Amino acid sequence: FNMTVRDTVLNVQQSYYALYGVIQHIKKLESDHNSNTNQLKIAENRYTKQPTLLNKATIQQARSSLYNQLEQLAKAQGELIRNAANLAQAMGLPIGTLVQPSSSFQMHAVGSWKLDLMETIDHALLHREEIQSAMALAKSQNHLATSLNYSYIPKLSLYGYADFSNQNGIYGKEHTSKENKTWSWGPSANIGLMLSWNFDGTVSDAKARSHRYTAKQFEAKAIAAKDMVASQTAATYAEYTEAKMNLDTSKAALLNAKQARETSKLLHQKGIIDATTYATTSHSVSQASENHVKAIYEYNNAIAKLYRYTSIWPTGSSAMLDRAVQILKEG
Repeated sequence: FNMTVRDTVLNVQQSYYALYGVIQHIKKLESDHNSNTNQLKIAENRYTKQPTLLNKATIQQARSSLYNQLEQLAKAQGELIRNAANLAQAMGLPIGTLVQPSSSFQMHAVGSWKLDLMETIDHALLHREEIQSAMALAKSQNHLATSLNYSYIPKLSLYGYADFSNQNGIYGKEHTSKENKTWSWGPSANIGLMLSWNFDGTVSDAKARSHRYTAKQFEAKAIAAKDMVASQTAATYAEYTEAKMNLDTSKAALLNAKQARETSKLLHQKGIIDATTYATTSHSVSQASENHVKAIYEYNNAIAKLYRYTSIWPTGSSAMLDRAVQILKEG
């Protein structure tokens, strides 16, 4: 049950981050589109006053940039619908439902991972349900085999009995006389050995061997699960480390691209650079923005996977799981 819930939590988190990553990208594209629309109006006014080939080329270049951004927006809108549907499915909403995102949401990196690599791997090996389940099943099969072996081998039993009696008069008579009065007194005891063997034609022995073999299969499965968990956790930790570095790099690259665009805008307005150069710097901002949103998604996704692969519940998930289990029990 916990494995299913952990997979569900991870799926919801990944779909959630993907959805809002697209929303953030669309907002930046819309902002850039509005800025380029204003630049197109400026270029058209300039061409009206000075109808030169250079100013005409500036208008054409500005329109090309706008068309390119419109294509990106259309593609992003399609991605938005797909991610909204995926999140609705992960949340168990009715078929055909799309999740309505909050307009006030701002995509950002969520927290950080506190454990180092070896601590992360050790915690995963100790708590992953796949390993615990296989080891528990192996132990159960070994217990069954031992029980069957004990039922098959001969049994030697030691038994004993002891009592004490004290009797006066004749047993069962209402009246007694002195002449026929009898009495007895004294302890008695016995002890002995008993040998028993329930021979069933080695059926129990065969069943025990089968359970031993099944136990070895589960033990092998547990070993394979440990190898898988260690590799999976280490790879995800590497993803997290890389995503953390990319997050800082993409943020710096986006800031630099915006500064370059503003500089190019001023130079273009003064006629120092042509429209192609300005369009190139504007496109660089869109690309840098997309890379930054992708870096945020990969960072958040890596942390979500670390929680899943180490069997640690994200903040608040454990309490909600307890309530869900209680509802199922009452249910």
